Amino acid sequence: MGQAPPAPQAPRDRRVVLLIGGLVVALLAASVISALVPGIDATLAAVPVVIAILVLGTVVVLVRSLRGREG
Repeated sequence: MGQAPPAPQAPRDRRVVLLIGGLVVALLAASVISALVPGIDATLAAVPVVIAILVLGTVVVLVRSLRGREG
């Protein structure tokens, strides 16, 4: 009668809410900073920063979730 292996840790709603909340706060802070500093506003308008952050964040979440299931 051996012990069963520990169940993999499932993502919790609290972690998801904290991650999304952190992303929203970061984007709002970037918006405020870009409004206060004229040079940054022009740079952010030329570069799709929000899209890059969302794509990078999606890739990180997918890689971590897939790695967690394999291990």
